[in-house]
Amino acid sequence: MMFNLRHKGNYPYRNIWVQLIREAPNEGVSKLKKKEFKLAEKDGRWTGNGLGNIYDHRFPIKQNFRFGRKGTYEIKMVHLMREDNLKGIMDVGLRISKSAQL
Repeated sequence: MMFNLRHKGNYPYRNIWVQLIREAPNEGVSKLKKKEFKLAEKDGRWTGNGLGNIYDHRFPIKQNFRFGRKGTYEIKMVHLMREDNLKGIMDVGLRISKSAQL
């Protein structure tokens, strides 16, 4: 499971705090732990892949994660920053890839 983020160079912070919320069949809602993702070095250089003034970041969230039951899952991402609207954020996403059989 990967967290993907794309932002412009005018994003005013060096990091972003995110919380994932999962709703699973017959389990209800559970909040997964809060995570901080570093987007820039202390000197202000962005850590992601850049093209012009746009930067892409990919961060692993969970490895070898398995959905425990068949059914429909809902996963929400909520940022935990002080401002409601984050200047410079273009896209966010969650990538879930099929892993090898365990």
